[in-house]
Amino acid sequence: MIPLYEEVGALDRQAVEVFGMTEELLMEHAGMALFRQIEKRFEKGRVLVVAGTGNNGADGLVLARLLLSAGYDVQLYLPVGTNSELGKRQLTRLEALGLKPVESFENADVVVDTLFGSGLSRKLELWALDLIRKMNKMDGFKLACDVPSGVTREGDYDLCFRADVTVTMGAPKLALYKDRTKDMAGEIVVADLGLPREKYCQEPENFLLETGDLKLPHRDAQDSHKGNYGHMVVAMGSKQGA
Repeated sequence: MIPLYEEVGALDRQAVEVFGMTEELLMEHAGMALFRQIEKRFEKGRVLVVAGTGNNGADGLVLARLLLSAGYDVQLYLPVGTNSELGKRQLTRLEALGLKPVESFENADVVVDTLFGSGLSRKLELWALDLIRKMNKMDGFKLACDVPSGVTREGDYDLCFRADVTVTMGAPKLALYKDRTKDMAGEIVVADLGLPREKYCQEPENFLLETGDLKLPHRDAQDSHKGNYGHMVVAMGSKQGA
């Protein structure tokens, strides 16, 4: 079984308070995890990083710096700037390297969504919906940071970024495995943030069943029937289809 988490704020706090990590160090690992997914698919090329105002967007700023250092053609788009202190610090580093945010963007080989993270609990404003539509129409490979932007903690959305790969940070998010979001998330990659998974994660409330969790009855004797294999209780709803 794979443990699933609604959000990982408590896990991040534990990483800081118990294991001596810093938020900035966790962010650097997040940016590196995104970078590796691009590096193994594209030796060079144009990468568009669309970053939001919070720490999810700051992960994108780390990625932009790593891409720039590796010789990629980087476009950084900040539709509403950055509000987090770590984001401002990352942006200062980028500007010192000569990379400034663009006011509009063009087609790119890779489109990276770092607009909103897994803590989203509200409906998106019109500007965000329009931006996501534009990103979805682009031809490039699409990479989402943590969860595709627009997906809420409950795994619902009005419109969301449609990713080829989603790099989710620290631990698998429950929202990514809901029926509505499975096709939106694409391939799911769980990024380690500098700690062993068993140290970073706490006891989850939800689990994803895997093939190995299904234990079918083994017929030891040919002369047997269903009564030899125990009993089953089925609890059903009253509506048609249940």
